[in-house]
Amino acid sequence: MIARIAAATIAVLLGLATALAQETPDLTGTWTGTFKAQMPANVTTGTFTMVIDHQDGELFRGHKDVVRDDDSDTLVSANEELVRNPSERFLGVISADGQSFHLAELGDPGWYAGRIIDGDSFEVTYVESGPVPTVHRTLLKRQK
Repeated sequence: MIARIAAATIAVLLGLATALAQETPDLTGTWTGTFKAQMPANVTTGTFTMVIDHQDGELFRGHKDVVRDDDSDTLVSANEELVRNPSERFLGVISADGQSFHLAELGDPGWYAGRIIDGDSFEVTYVESGPVPTVHRTLLKRQK
């Protein structure tokens, strides 16, 4: 009797674990949105594009491109030169919940926290410290 109860308990727990397991979403592709960023001296707006060109399970990588609407420059910390529309590489990881993720820019102090909304949209929140601190939140849609 105890063996049957133990076997039934194990079967229920295994079924529950399978039901709770999150499938890793596929984020490869091009994602675009508009942003509004707070910088020390001003607020700037523009178009933000993320291209995720490689994904291996929960790990992914790609690059981001920023096209600003105004004429001001952005400091790119990797080489400390001023550029108007930076393009930077990043590495990312999807959390175990299958809904949130984090990105780190290569050669830059900026990082992102993201939340997957559905198969074709996610939100990122960006924080960068350093010589030109910057923050923004952007909703991105997958381009088809």
